[in-house]
Amino acid sequence: MAVVAVAACAALVVAGTAVAGNIGTTTVTIQEENGDFHGKVKSDEPDCRGDRTVNLFKQRKGPDKKIASDTTENNGDWSTGNTHVEHGKYYAKARKVQFAMKRGLLGCDPDKSRVVTVN
Repeated sequence: MAVVAVAACAALVVAGTAVAGNIGTTTVTIQEENGDFHGKVKSDEPDCRGDRTVNLFKQRKGPDKKIASDTTENNGDWSTGNTHVEHGKYYAKARKVQFAMKRGLLGCDPDKSRVVTVN
């Protein structure tokens, strides 16, 4: 029984190592025009660009407030449409994701855009 448990743990370690070798770096960009926020999720790994959730946040004292979200197109484009926001500082974030591919597990790094100011 102990041999089976050791073998199972070893398999998990090997699987964890495989994930680390398939990481796609991510860069999130942001632009704002009259309350319309848009940008791109860029990655050296094509599968990390499309179908990513991008959340738009407003910086404030205490926890930042989530304002809107969008799912990227296959090319990484995202847009919240007109959010009717007031003045303040805003940024976009894409969370880390992991999914199975034919070539193994793929992980996509998280990223946070620069901060843009709305006057």
